[in-house]
Amino acid sequence: MSFEEIVRASGHENVRAEHASTFEVTTDDWLTPAGDCILGIEADRAPADFDPAFVAACREREATITARFEAGDRAETVEGSGHPDLSFESDRSLVGRTSDYVDDRTVLVDADRAAGDLDRALVSALSEGNRSNCDWSSSSPPPRNTTTKWSRCDGRAMRTRRELLRTTGAAMVGLGLTGCLDRLDNEEIEGPAAETADVQFRDGVRRRGFQDATVPESVEMDWRVGGLNTGEHTAAKASAVLAPIGDVVVPGDNGEVWAFSPGGERRWRASVEETERGIHGTPAIANGAVYVGAYDGALYAFDLESGDRIWRRKLGGSIGSSPAYHDGTVYIAVEYPAPSGSVFGVDALDGSVGWEDDRITDHPHSTIAIDRDAGRLVVGANDGALYAWTYPELEFAWTFETGGAIKGPIATADGGAFFGSWDERIYRVDLESGEEEWAFAASDMVMTGPAIRDGVVYAGSHDSNLYAIDAERGEERWRFDTDGSLIGCPVVTPASVLVGSNAGSLHCVAREMGTTTPAGEMVWRASAAGSVSSTPLVTDDGIYFTDRASDERSGSVYKLRAAGS
Repeated sequence: MSFEEIVRASGHENVRAEHASTFEVTTDDWLTPAGDCILGIEADRAPADFDPAFVAACREREATITARFEAGDRAETVEGSGHPDLSFESDRSLVGRTSDYVDDRTVLVDADRAAGDLDRALVSALSEGNRSNCDWSSSSPPPRNTTTKWSRCDGRAMRTRRELLRTTGAAMVGLGLTGCLDRLDNEEIEGPAAETADVQFRDGVRRRGFQDATVPESVEMDWRVGGLNTGEHTAAKASAVLAPIGDVVVPGDNGEVWAFSPGGERRWRASVEETERGIHGTPAIANGAVYVGAYDGALYAFDLESGDRIWRRKLGGSIGSSPAYHDGTVYIAVEYPAPSGSVFGVDALDGSVGWEDDRITDHPHSTIAIDRDAGRLVVGANDGALYAWTYPELEFAWTFETGGAIKGPIATADGGAFFGSWDERIYRVDLESGEEEWAFAASDMVMTGPAIRDGVVYAGSHDSNLYAIDAERGEERWRFDTDGSLIGCPVVTPASVLVGSNAGSLHCVAREMGTTTPAGEMVWRASAAGSVSSTPLVTDDGIYFTDRASDERSGSVYKLRAAGS
């Protein structure tokens, strides 16, 4: 059985329809340019006005919902799904989402398109005030599996007097809901979900970059496999992680994830959907799955044993950050083309979205850190801000502003957040208050994420130096010149610090304890064909790293071993 509702609304000169994951029709009589998801204003009805039979039909998870928009001589249809949690309680606006997130405004989930995907001629007609109709209908066909993403949009704040004025032309917007559509065959991981990951980027969710392994005093090449990194994008490349089954898992900007045995035998390879920049984030491994985001804007879960895709969750325009796993949730920073961004909490078992905050005003290429002792989740963004939420409540706490983009991962320790900025400084900010505790001045922008151990912060800069900084006072202890910009994160071990550079080399530098080499002096250097911007992985049997594609050849994954072994 099908049900139908009709909503009429007006267009507006500020209709832009650029949002990557939602569309909205509102009863408000005004619209600012920031409302990039809004298609119509002055709607004559809201979800709270819909017939109870229609609402009941929409609460069937198997229902397909079709929203048909008409303006002038243009029309377009968006298909989505029902959801048992749809409340239809909002008396203000109707929102369609490409995710399965639900609030009182949501009228459909799992939409196959968002505002930014609509025909530009239709959008132009809406912005010119052409009249249109829109009707909703709903029915409950057989069950199916779905894939989803979500992001909120609210462009109604900070209005000017002029923006409050209505347009002279009134456009009518219509919406409709009906049917059922089978999409992706996502599967679900068998629970219960693990509380902590087996392994994830930078030694866990606090991102301190410590690896408890012995680094040889000299090294030689064990093996190299090319073809992993093939793109020209200069962002830091993904890094290898050691899986609990003994394999090494490493993604590349070729859009693939590879798993190797320690001897260099490739166990499997998995691919993401086609995307120009592939994968730059480093995986988290938990529940027998490899979690990683890609530049197609989706978060993936691959089977650790076989590489088979378990589920894919489209979240936004692109993902360049690494996931943070805790207590059955995968947290990830997501970028939109606008530019803007969101942070998501995704269920690790089925990929459904449980939390999202879209307050970030530029791309969040930075990687989330979670400090459970301090009760904070933090991430940086290209707008120069460090954003903080309470954890595990996920209520927004504060923002700390710097003078440049925050590109690298955030590290946390002893109540502080440590990170670099393109304003050429390395910061320590109090996690409780969001106040600056110290700022260390480098000589060029800082893109790396710091490593922290025994009261010392290790961070690199585009000025080619690896700095050792006192974590309490922010004072320099020593520096080491690598002869090339540092983009990737350093790793600290009991005796050494390892970091790659754009000079095409991986450096091993002595720290304050454990070796006969003076602190801050080089122990050894290993060469690569391209820039080394990945974070090295140190294990008991070797050291793994990747490089960027060079003029001579594609980027590779390398394994070093103790010389003479």
